[in-house]
Amino acid sequence: MRCGAAPAPRPRRELLQKFLDPVCMTDCPLEAQEFRQAGQLLGADALRRLLAAGVDFGLCRSCRSRG
Repeated sequence: MRCGAAPAPRPRRELLQKFLDPVCMTDCPLEAQEFRQAGQLLGADALRRLLAAGVDFGLCRSCRSRG
């Protein structure tokens, strides 16, 4: 890069992140299915995007409200 030249643009990255409660039997399985379908719909475009899922016990609000 020449002195004073603008840096080359970086490719745009997007992140879709979801935390699921493995104990949840109501909302989380449906959300996991939607998350998986989103990855499938991205197809080859998924190379520019990052999908990340995590596990967090006790996270599900709908399960806690019934507790």
